[in-house]
Amino acid sequence: MKTRANRTEVKTKVTGSLVIDDRFRLINISDSGALIITSQKLLLNNIYFLRFDFRDSNKLINLKLKSQVMREKLSKFEADKKGGKVPIYEIGLSFCDTSPSDIKKLKVLIAQKELMKVRQ
Repeated sequence: MKTRANRTEVKTKVTGSLVIDDRFRLINISDSGALIITSQKLLLNNIYFLRFDFRDSNKLINLKLKSQVMREKLSKFEADKKGGKVPIYEIGLSFCDTSPSDIKKLKVLIAQKELMKVRQ
């Protein structure tokens, strides 16, 4: 396959990240970490950014939290749309370098979750 534009060789160190699957289910959260479930295997001790949104009243709150994988476990397999099996991982994350502003947002989210428990 021919490229559309000329490419230049990179001779300096350039690093980045590749997001393959950004879907996850949040199981629990505190102001220091979270447990998520995802079909993406994350590597132990690696750093990832956990991004999600939630509503506080009518205001949308965005969070992007630098997180280190402290625990990862293959928990089960689920069927996909094609009849195959998809691995499901439980990932324990520890938040790193969390700003006071993000901690405040986390406390709002945690308070909402606690309030929902009381109402049930």
